[in-house]
Amino acid sequence: MSAIDRTAYPRPGARLTREELGARYNLTETDLAFVQAGTRTGAGRLLLAMLLKARRDLGCFPAPNTIHAGTVAHLAAQLGMAHPTAWPDEVRLTKSLYRYQAAVRIYLSVTAYDAAAEQMLASTVLEAAETMSDPADLINRAIEALQAAAIDLPAFSTLDRLVNRLRAEDVAHDVDLVLDTLGGPTTGRFLRTLKHGGALFPVLPGFSDAEEAAKLGVTVSMTQVRSNGPQLAEFGRLLDAGTVRVAIDSTFPLADARKAHERAARGHIQGKIVLTVA
Repeated sequence: MSAIDRTAYPRPGARLTREELGARYNLTETDLAFVQAGTRTGAGRLLLAMLLKARRDLGCFPAPNTIHAGTVAHLAAQLGMAHPTAWPDEVRLTKSLYRYQAAVRIYLSVTAYDAAAEQMLASTVLEAAETMSDPADLINRAIEALQAAAIDLPAFSTLDRLVNRLRAEDVAHDVDLVLDTLGGPTTGRFLRTLKHGGALFPVLPGFSDAEEAAKLGVTVSMTQVRSNGPQLAEFGRLLDAGTVRVAIDSTFPLADARKAHERAARGHIQGKIVLTVA
């Protein structure tokens, strides 16, 4: 795991000076019009303003309670509000976050981090790894690429896992079989890790190095997912028996969805974060 403070990944809890607040968190007239039109409640306007300025300043959407109180107070004052003592309940807050984040992306002409962004990032990191070896440097290069492409930064743990996985691929050799669950145009990077006569199984289509694979004697088979009741039943039996296990980092009831987001934002996740529905 890389240390976040050795990277350029933003930290929303930092206390800003008055000058920094003015330069980075003052609302323009256009910003104010966007916020006023986006929601009718005072708490909603403050949340929307905070997400807007945080996304523009940090390149991501931090959890509301991770933003420094001084920053929140600065935004509240511009909206003619007192600093809130508490945000709405977790369920309403979670629903508002998704809606406000989507609105901010449209307003700023930025996009969410998705599978296509991860494929782009994989190519960027692999190229950078030819001249860099420090994980922190590779994470910084990934951050630069996402910012240049106007794509949301994912959680730090996502970047950390991606960089360390790609570094491991870069040093692995003479492997019998690779199952690429990301797929797409970057799948060809695994050819150098396979031994002659090995096999490569991308889950998603997009492999474009068939000629190179043939030279190396590598078998490439692109598998498509299809519904299969008996297989799902067998998989359920294996799960129940504990033969197949899913790594779970933490579990939260749906009403505590906000805490789940906060857990993801802290990074260093060891498995899945689960929301339970009563």
